[in-house]
Amino acid sequence: MSEVVLLGAGASYGSVRSGARPPLGKDLYAALSKVSPLWQNLPRAAVQAFQGSGQFEQGFGWIRANCDERSIPLLRDMALFFLSFRPRPDNLYVPLLQGARKRSNVQLATLNYDLMIEHCMMHLFNVIVHGPSERGDLGVLKLHGSPNLVPKLGGAQFTDCSFSNNGGSAVSSNVYSWMEPDKAVSWIQSQQSLAPCMALYEAGKYVPIGGNAVGAVQAQFRQAVSTAAKIYVAGTSYQAHDVHVWNPIIESGAKIMVADPYPDSFSALESKVGSRLMIAPISFETFAMSYHDGNI
Repeated sequence: MSEVVLLGAGASYGSVRSGARPPLGKDLYAALSKVSPLWQNLPRAAVQAFQGSGQFEQGFGWIRANCDERSIPLLRDMALFFLSFRPRPDNLYVPLLQGARKRSNVQLATLNYDLMIEHCMMHLFNVIVHGPSERGDLGVLKLHGSPNLVPKLGGAQFTDCSFSNNGGSAVSSNVYSWMEPDKAVSWIQSQQSLAPCMALYEAGKYVPIGGNAVGAVQAQFRQAVSTAAKIYVAGTSYQAHDVHVWNPIIESGAKIMVADPYPDSFSALESKVGSRLMIAPISFETFAMSYHDGNI
């Protein structure tokens, strides 16, 4: 029996028992504006979009619609911000990963930009598999890209460039590299006009750099979900516009277990999947420990 474990921002946030927490979406603009001059100096209307809506996606949607040339510079600073988070040994991803390793045929997937789960994988297993789980190695699929996924450009440097694109990715490559976190920071600093392969945090999840790489990861997720008997969801709400995430889950025949202390958004999903959906109104800590112990 195969399983998929899908994790969102609430998982990384909830995994932290001590130390800095990657912020939830509703707090992300405030966190970025504290550390990034670019985020501090947005047009007044953009700030109102971020603050007034209470949803980061709507604010970045304003950026895309009105000053798209700022998208990549803002994404660069987002990448550096998320690369700064490092888990401590008591992080709850540790028991979650241990529980997944005990089971057979588990595929991890995350909507998050941070590398908290990868750091824990390296701590536990001394290897990080970005991709399908295979040959006993536990893999993680990053559906919205990652700050350490970058195009290989054969030594080319992009400086003093500005990109504004409403179609496909502004920059693509045939080859991509998953970098160590410190090397990813150096890459971002050296490529002054590019960002890593990350979807913009807006409703369309547009990927300005390396859309083909992120699309390939999403295809791997569709394949994993299509053969799964059970899908666990923790730390994210149901967002119907994220069709790359939810349509494959809806179309699968898998049972779906949602671990969420505030599960109201999933009533819309229940109308689509019926009795396949089970909701446990529990914290991420309870979910991680229960998964580790084999109780769910």
